[in-house]
Amino acid sequence: MSQHEGRLDAEIRGQLRRISNLPFYAQRALTAGIDLTHVETWEQFQELPLLSRADFEDCFENDTAWGGFRVPGVVRMNFTPSARLGLLPEFHTPSDLAASARALAAVARAAGITADDVVQVTLAYHVLVAARLFDEGFAELGACSLQAGAVPTEQQLNLARRGHPTVLMSNPSFAQRLGEAGLRGIRRMVLTGEPFTAIEGRREALKDAFDGELLSAVDTYGVSECFPVAAECRAETGMHLREDFCVVEVIDSETLDPVPHGTAGELVVTHRNKQGMPLLRYRTGDLAVVEATECECGATTVLPRGVFGRTDNMTKVKGVKLYPSQVAFILAGFEGLDPRQYRITLRESNGVDQIALKVAATTTDVDIAAVKRSLKEGTLLSFNDVELVPAIDEGPTVDDLRGDARRNIASVGSAK
Repeated sequence: MSQHEGRLDAEIRGQLRRISNLPFYAQRALTAGIDLTHVETWEQFQELPLLSRADFEDCFENDTAWGGFRVPGVVRMNFTPSARLGLLPEFHTPSDLAASARALAAVARAAGITADDVVQVTLAYHVLVAARLFDEGFAELGACSLQAGAVPTEQQLNLARRGHPTVLMSNPSFAQRLGEAGLRGIRRMVLTGEPFTAIEGRREALKDAFDGELLSAVDTYGVSECFPVAAECRAETGMHLREDFCVVEVIDSETLDPVPHGTAGELVVTHRNKQGMPLLRYRTGDLAVVEATECECGATTVLPRGVFGRTDNMTKVKGVKLYPSQVAFILAGFEGLDPRQYRITLRESNGVDQIALKVAATTTDVDIAAVKRSLKEGTLLSFNDVELVPAIDEGPTVDDLRGDARRNIASVGSAK
């Protein structure tokens, strides 16, 4: 990631001029008293209003077809799930699709895929966009897509017997299921849609399922509205930011200020060159750390732990920000623990915060000390107690009993 200092590059300045003509952004800029065509430096850029999913939902609330994003030449409309509206539209021009194809071809090339490969794609082909975007990237590279889609395991195996794929494009859990069911001949794997590198031991388990045949299994990350944001190369050293496709900032989700390299924060993305429904300082809600690196592929930035949580429902413990969903990612790295069923209880003793964790387990053969070490490494907090239980009763993920007020915090990792 650049240091985001000095003058903006010409491509970003051009993007700001272009989107200043979109009613959605023109109104936001007017409200903020900002002229997008006069934003010249990173300092000015970082003063622009942050954008959220709720802002997009607001502009489509009344079934408005284009929501302030009408531009000439839109050739594709996809949809992404929305808790509030059911589905939220996304727009693409030919230029948008070409830019995405180039970026995803570069991801595939860095993963070790060549024009000689056949890629079995197990993502769903419907209103969502990911499968088609990957297909266009593979086509740009010259590789062949075997469009299996989201069909059951046996049908995937049958298609593989007929199509002889050498690469698998899938989510990690389904890829593992295919390996355990006997899929062979796969030498490379591109994974998306679920946590992968954020969960300790998951890559090793996946490679074991394919009897060690995999030369590489790489993680990718993006949001539906902007893909790709980051992806691993075949060196498997963490996801590199795709700075040719988008600008990535990392902010403190509470103060909204930038955080330095090596500090956990919320990822914020901006398209470099998007015509249909571009993102400008879009808060993803995803938690990651960005570090400088010198990879053999030439990349200079990396997400060393992948995307390891959500910034929703952050609370502070012992002065440290705790993201409840981050705990679920850590628990998922331990066999026998259910990362969907856990409860964090916060208490105060003699003015000092105490933190305890209960987690549902299918076995008592779990190294509690190792769990505590991983929690300390991942959250920077020492958990006073970790208890294994058969199940977690319905309730909040975080039960905050400190002081006079009792606060119940639910999250995506919430117990039932």
